[in-house]
Amino acid sequence: MILYSVRYYTSRPFHRSWMRFGFMPAHPSFYCRKAAYEKYGAFDLTYKVAADFENLLRLIFIHRIRTRYIPKDFVTMRIGGASTSGLRSHEQIMHDHLRALKQNGIYSNLFFLGLRYPYKIGEILVTKINSIFKPLK
Repeated sequence: MILYSVRYYTSRPFHRSWMRFGFMPAHPSFYCRKAAYEKYGAFDLTYKVAADFENLLRLIFIHRIRTRYIPKDFVTMRIGGASTSGLRSHEQIMHDHLRALKQNGIYSNLFFLGLRYPYKIGEILVTKINSIFKPLK
């Protein structure tokens, strides 16, 4: 069976100010000391699909914990899940992101949040182009 990438998601270019636009670092490979969770709080499970965004927003944007990018692939995820199950899931993400931003006192709006979609499309296109020019293993 040949596995292929739908989108290569890297945190290399990430900057904390991007969070007001709904961006966040690649959360599956985000590692944090227990002390940060004890000091600033863990996940708020009242969010339907964006508890990870709200948590990272609090840690990285609000409390400005020190972060470091490690140039290594740690996680490969399968397609699917609550956040990628169609248009309804994207509506829920927008709702959750707006709620998280408001709850944490950060101004944003639907236009700001919508700006991340052209970026995501670019990631998909780059992944497709790279897969054409890289030999399959």
